[in-house]
Amino acid sequence: PPVIMMKNMNLLKEDASRNLIVNYLPTTYDEKRFKDLFSVHGTVEKIKLITDPVSGASRCYGFIVMSSAAEAQRAIRELSGFDINGKKLRVAYAQPSAVNGGPSPSINVFLSGFGSALNEHQIRELAAPHGEIIEVSVMDTTKHPGGVGFVR
Repeated sequence: PPVIMMKNMNLLKEDASRNLIVNYLPTTYDEKRFKDLFSVHGTVEKIKLITDPVSGASRCYGFIVMSSAAEAQRAIRELSGFDINGKKLRVAYAQPSAVNGGPSPSINVFLSGFGSALNEHQIRELAAPHGEIIEVSVMDTTKHPGGVGFVR
């Protein structure tokens, strides 16, 4: 049967002054290494390393919630531009509208198990009543015969 999985990539309704987005993480980083990197600058309350829903591979970014605004500010100051294996981290406050419960472009819907029964146009029609569609991707059915797609 088809599988539909929604994944909100932001941490929900956290204080915007403590919620950080981190870009350009090495692909070798898992949640433990990610947390350890930030723990030096304060207490990490929540962490989410973003991964590909199919392969599980890191997408090289994630979200961190520090225990105070001062700790979040210190982490930005100390780690933004920090070099790891030739990649410079970008650390910034996460998008305020998403943190405060407003519309977020970072909600993905993962679809699988529909075979070749649905095309991009049909998926758009099915998703349209549920909100603004930013992007629809349908994977090549010769590589993913069960049918795999994403709506953002």
